[in-house]
Amino acid sequence: MDDGSQAYLNNSAIRTFSVFEFLAKSGFPLTLSAITEGTGLDKATTRRFLTTLCNLGYVDRTTDGKYKMTSRVLDLSSTYLRSVSLPEKSVPYLEEFCRKTMTSTSMAILDGVDVVYVAHVSVREALSVGVQIGTRLPAHATAVGKVLLSHRPTQEVIERYGSDELTTYTSRTIDRVSLLVGALSEIKRQGWAISEEEYELGVRAAACPIVSSDGAVISAINVSTRTADVDRIDFLTQVVPELIRTADLIAKALGGVAEPI
Repeated sequence: MDDGSQAYLNNSAIRTFSVFEFLAKSGFPLTLSAITEGTGLDKATTRRFLTTLCNLGYVDRTTDGKYKMTSRVLDLSSTYLRSVSLPEKSVPYLEEFCRKTMTSTSMAILDGVDVVYVAHVSVREALSVGVQIGTRLPAHATAVGKVLLSHRPTQEVIERYGSDELTTYTSRTIDRVSLLVGALSEIKRQGWAISEEEYELGVRAAACPIVSSDGAVISAINVSTRTADVDRIDFLTQVVPELIRTADLIAKALGGVAEPI
């Protein structure tokens, strides 16, 4: 680390992570005294950091007063590992899909109320939404976002947004969380999602999830076309089934299964 960056270090964050790492490496529940001794921090400071980690859901306090890591820690590692391996293993299938359908396709993961694109392939002139690796788009206004949200608990979705009002991008954007929740229920039942000019006028998209071997939705793939280029019936009867097949191939390559349709 260079000297210039030292000025931006936050001591509270450093000490919080020292508590986090010590507890993680222990492999079993520890008392406050044991954590205090192991980290070299005073008891009041250690308790404050543990309380913060408990509130964030990464640490839990047992009935006998000890502290232990929660399974939420696995979300951090699994998200990283998936983000590293997913694109590499998926791109060949996305490229095949594009060659067959002459469309643009992407893979994305959910991050808060946004989707983050981790892979993108196109054999046509790029759509004006300008999707590329690392692009963030609103989950509620995109097919890939809606299909990912549909596999989250309803209460979690509500809490992610905080208020009922949603940002609108076109006249077709879902503008209320209450309406979004209803749409997500149908999307999960159907197994895939469609976005009809909800983020950008003139753009139609569909998406379906990639499911791991343990049944968790780890990402989703989507296809985007200009409404003027592909007839809606052709999109639904030719492009979407091919997208579902591609999702199945990717899931199998990753050791999982595509969402049952």
